[in-house]
This record gives sequence, C-alpha cells and structure tokens, in this order.
Amino acid sequence: MDKLLNITLILWVFSLLSKQWLPEAFGNQYFQWPLFFILACIVPYGFAKSIFLNKKSRAIVFLLIPLCNLVLLTCGNHLGHALIENMQFIHPSHKQNSKLLSLPLKAPTEENRYIAARMVYVEFGVSVPYKTINDEFVQYEPTEEDIKKYNNQASLYHEGNELMSELVRQNNERSYLALLQVIVFALVFCITYCFSDLKNSGINKNKS
Repeated sequence: MDKLLNITLILWVFSLLSKQWLPEAFGNQYFQWPLFFILACIVPYGFAKSIFLNKKSRAIVFLLIPLCNLVLLTCGNHLGHALIENMQFIHPSHKQNSKLLSLPLKAPTEENRYIAARMVYVEFGVSVPYKTINDEFVQYEPTEEDIKKYNNQASLYHEGNELMSELVRQNNERSYLALLQVIVFALVFCITYCFSDLKNSGINKNKS
C-alpha cells in the first residue's frame, strides 16, 4: 500500500504542475483526461483498501487528494464566473446600445448629434444619419481615424468574446470533472470494498 500511495501522490502532483511546466506537451486533453481517469480509479481503490485494512493514516491521505481536487475545481469555477461577469459588465448592454443609436436624432444640439453619429460608427462600424439644425438628415462620413478606432474596437470585442467562450468552456469542464470524480470515486470505492469483504469472508470460511 505504501508503494501505491507514493505512486498516487507523484501522479497527482504531476497532474497539477504539468500544465504550468510544459503546457504544450501536457496541457492537452489527450494527456490530462487519461491521467484524470487513472487517478480517479487509483485513489478510491487505495482509500477502500486502507479502510478495509484499518490503515487510517493512509486512508486520510487518499481521501485528501479528491477533496483537494474538488476545492481547486470549485475555486476555479468561482474565479471563472467572476471574470465572465466582469467581462459582461465591460461590454455595452442592449439598453445602452439603443440609447446610443437614438442620440443622432434626439440629442439636443446638432454638435451633439454629430458626435453621437460618430460614436455609433466607432462602436458598430455603421454610418448613420444625424439630424441638423434645419431638421435635415445628413449621412455621417467616417474619417480615417474613425475607421481605425472601429477596427481596433472590433478586434478587442472579438478577442473578448473568444476569451469569454473559453472561460465558459473551462467552467463547464471543471463542473463535469467534479461530478465525474465523485461518481467514479463512489463506484470504485464500493466495488473495491465489497470485493475485499467478500474475498475475506471466503478466506475465513475456508479456514473454518
């Protein structure tokens, strides 16, 4: 059991640090998922065997590994949700967009309506008409600076949306991993403990 515990601890520490050390080699799913399933099976097996053999100190160590994993996954999810909420706060809401789109027509002065039309282009890349002092409608003509600002804005929004999608994917993956770890732990523990108990009962019967 000592050998199994040492191997388990080495694999567990390696699974935690491998992504930071060499993410290109060990950060992909083809490496992380098999390692996860190996640990997910070894840990409850070692825990059940330790309980059955009344090795309390080893059982505690085996139990701490999945508990630490669950804590790390939960903390990662909370951090991910906080980042997603902050990014959604930075992105303009539909209410803000509707108000901005109405300003080229409803702002109090022609200068304000002209500035609003410019802001609409920088935000959406669309040239809209604005209302002049004579109640005429003039199509806003974007300058080179406006076009450059819009391209930069669009690039930032695109990168932000990609980052948000990745954060959502990671949060979902962490939730699945936590649930899967609990299910596999319970199944392997019950099977291992029951099998050990049956095996021990059979040995005792043969002796008697």
